[in-house]
Amino acid sequence: MEGAFLGGSTLGMAADAVLPPWSDVDVLVVRAAPAEKLGKFSWGGVLLEVTFVTWAELGSAEDVLGSFVFAGCFRGHGVLADPTGRLAALRAEVSARFADEEWVRRRCARVRERVERGVRELDGSGPLHEQVTAWLFPTSLTAVLPLVAGLVEPTVRRRYVVARGVLAGYGLAGRYPALLDLLDGGGVPVGRVREHLAGLAWTFDVAARVARTRFFF
Repeated sequence: MEGAFLGGSTLGMAADAVLPPWSDVDVLVVRAAPAEKLGKFSWGGVLLEVTFVTWAELGSAEDVLGSFVFAGCFRGHGVLADPTGRLAALRAEVSARFADEEWVRRRCARVRERVERGVRELDGSGPLHEQVTAWLFPTSLTAVLPLVAGLVEPTVRRRYVVARGVLAGYGLAGRYPALLDLLDGGGVPVGRVREHLAGLAWTFDVAARVARTRFFF
């Protein structure tokens, strides 16, 4: 291991905040060579999600500043281990320029590129569940765009809720329904969504208890 740092929504939380048991802590471990993602596991009563990254994947300070994935990890005090001192040097440069308009626009452009590429590369020949998943990921990234523009750390599980707050804070609350319309076209009532969510949660828990292969997420 050549370093480790925090990622995800925990970066924006207060030091004394209490995490719910289902909320994980994203830890990125720097290695010289690539390695398979460890995924989620419990350690000391905390749910961790560990991902390995290389120095090449991080790149220079400018590469990090232009990345909506990595930039937020170095704007504050998210470095956990730094035996080489390289992460501290990255943090010094990134935190100083994180809010510069040039880099904010660059990160927003990267989000848009990811959305457009994901939709453009959709394969309509696969099984329906694979098509839906492949469509859902780039579509839901549209909710990440307000977060990146508002200098808020992108999150997966709560991206829509956080995006609603960011838009409201800039007087753009009226734009939020358009994000939801991209998912359901405005035709699915709240009650039906809750019904499906409850059924999905039950199904996932049952499947997780008998799983024999790793689940990437």
